[in-house]
Amino acid sequence: SILSDTSLGEKTDDIILNIPLPTGPYTKVTTTAIDENHNEIYSVDRDVDFNIRRFHGRRMAYSLTEVLTDSMQLVVAVGDDTGWTFRIQFAKYSSYPADLELEWGDDNTSYVSAGTNVEDYLDNITHSYASPGDYTITITATREGKGPMIPAYRTREENGQWVEYMLKSAPTPLLPMNVGEYYDGLFYNCFSLERICADLFSKNPQITYLSQTFYNCHQLQEIPAGLLNYLPDLEHLEHTFAIENIGSYIHSVKQGILSSGIPEDLFANNPKLKSVTYAFEGCDGISHIPENLFANNPEIISFQCCFLRCSGINEPIPSNLFVNQIDAENFAGVFSDCSGLYGSIPEDLFATNTKAVIFDGVFRGCSGLTGVIPENLFAVHPFAADFQETFAGCSGLTGGIP
Repeated sequence: SILSDTSLGEKTDDIILNIPLPTGPYTKVTTTAIDENHNEIYSVDRDVDFNIRRFHGRRMAYSLTEVLTDSMQLVVAVGDDTGWTFRIQFAKYSSYPADLELEWGDDNTSYVSAGTNVEDYLDNITHSYASPGDYTITITATREGKGPMIPAYRTREENGQWVEYMLKSAPTPLLPMNVGEYYDGLFYNCFSLERICADLFSKNPQITYLSQTFYNCHQLQEIPAGLLNYLPDLEHLEHTFAIENIGSYIHSVKQGILSSGIPEDLFANNPKLKSVTYAFEGCDGISHIPENLFANNPEIISFQCCFLRCSGINEPIPSNLFVNQIDAENFAGVFSDCSGLYGSIPEDLFATNTKAVIFDGVFRGCSGLTGVIPENLFAVHPFAADFQETFAGCSGLTGGIP
C-alpha cells in the first residue's frame, strides 16, 4: 500500500473527493466504505483512471497498490529436426509468484494462477505445435507489489523435459525470478541456442553464482558486450560457457563456439569475481584472449581450467593476464590443451601470484609453445606444491623444468 487515508470527513451529505492518484497502467485503487464504528461496509477495486469520486454519507478509506506487469520472450524452432512440443522450464518444487499469461506464438494462450505449485501446472506450461517454423513465446506476468515474477527458469532436466534443439534465442531480459544468489543450468544443453540479449540478467542483479549457464550451447556464437554488467556482486563462474568433451556424441552439432571472441570488458563490472573455473572450457571458436580481461577482478582465486581445450586460441600467451590477481591460488589446467597457443612462455606470467599453490597441467598439451622454459617461472611461489604434468605434451619447449 502506497497511500492510506481515512481522515476524509465525518458522515455528511455527498462528499466530493479530489485525491491525486498516480497515473499509468500499473496501479489500482481499493475503495473501502466504513461506518462510524469503523466497520467495513463494502470494498471495491477500481483502475486509476479517475481522481474525483462522489460517495453518499460515508467516511472512505483508500489504499493504492501497485499492480506490476512485465514480460519476456523466447524464440523456438519447431519441426521434425527439432521437436514439436515445448515446455517452459521452471524449477520444480516451487510456486508461481505472479499470474502468468503464456502466448505461444500460434494464436494459442495458456494461463497460470499465482500461488500454485509448478508441478500442478505442467500442462499449462507445455504446448504442442501443429506446423513447423519459428515461434515467439511471450510470457506476461502480473502481480501486486514488487517482487519475483516467475520461478527460476532453467533447462537442466527440470520436470523431466528437454528443450535441446527447440530453443533458438532469448531476445529479451529474463523476468525477475524467485532465485537466490546461486543460479545454475539456465540454458543447459540448449544445443540450438543461437542468440542471447546483452541485458539478459538486468532484472536479476541478486545473482552472485552462475553455474552451467550456457553449458553445451554449441550454436552460440557471440557473448554480447555488457552481458554481466548487471551483476555487480557476481563472485563465481563455473562451466558458464563450457562445452563438454563429448567426442562423437550425437549432440556435438557445431564447432566454432563463441567465434566472435570474448569481449574485452566482459568482467569489467564484476570486481568481486573470485572464480572462473572451467568458464570457457571447450570454446574452440575463441581465437584471442584480451590481455585486460581480468584487469578489474583482483579477488580471483581460481583460474582452474578456465581456457581448457580452447584449441582455437591462435596467439602468444598475454604476459599481463594475471597481473592483478595477487591472491590467486589455483592455476591448474588454465591453458591445458590450448594447442593453438604459440611463442614462448612469458617469464613474468605468474610473477605477482605469490600465493599460488596449484600449477598442475597448466600448459599440458600446448604443443605450439616454443623456446626455453623460463628458469624463474615459479621462483616466487613458496607455497606451490602441485606441478603434475605442468608441461606434459609441450614438445616445442626446451630446457629443464624449473
